[in-house]
Formats: sequence, C-alpha cells, structure tokens
Amino acid sequence: MGQERVLIVEDEENERTGLAELVTAWGYRAETAKDGAEGLEKAGSWSPSIVITDMKMPRMGGLELLERLATDANTMAVVVVTAQGTIDTAVQAMRMRLHHQTHRHQSAAHDSAKRFCPAWHADRT
Repeated sequence: MGQERVLIVEDEENERTGLAELVTAWGYRAETAKDGAEGLEKAGSWSPSIVITDMKMPRMGGLELLERLATDANTMAVVVVTAQGTIDTAVQAMRMRLHHQTHRHQSAAHDSAKRFCPAWHADRT
C-alpha cells in the first residue's frame, strides 16, 4: 500500500512548507496549496486522505473549502487550523463536516484521522 496523502492548504509560505516537511517526516505523502481555491482543485485531482487547511486565506478561506469538500461524496478527513478563530467559527466548521458524515458508519476519513492524530482520537473514545 502506498503512503497516505495529506493536502496542506495554507497561504503563508513558511507555514505551508514547514508543515509539509513535518508531515512527510511522519511518513505521509504531502502536497500543498496556497489558498482554498487551489486546495479545492488539488483535492479533486489528487484525492488526499487528509486535508489540513488554514481558516483565513485569499480567494477562498478554510470554511468555504470545508463546505465545498463536504458537498462532494468524499472520504477525506479535514483538519482546520487557525490563530484567528472563534468558538462560533469552530462550531460552524464542525457542523458542516459532521452533517456530511452522519450517514456514514465507520468512514475512511475517520480511520485516516485516527492514524494521523492518535492522541486526539484517544481522548474522544
């Protein structure tokens, strides 16, 4: 089996390349996008298991990207990171994604997220 794919969507170049290097060092195959619009294109053509996206970016932000990915019948896990978020924004992001996955039993996205963030998953089981 090949390496799992992780798409990193971040407008700040240093953060984008640094996170890609870290994810690659963990054994994942990383691809990057500089904003949500480019991330949406790459998610469609590259089919990552996991998408890590910043919240605030030019052209298309993380919430819009999350919403657009949720409308597709995909099995990717999405991790949203930001330094400027609010509780309301976090709840909105969770609702968008959870609404999409409520009809799935044990999804591939859940399995990918569990492998990518085992400590986070352990706290929720």
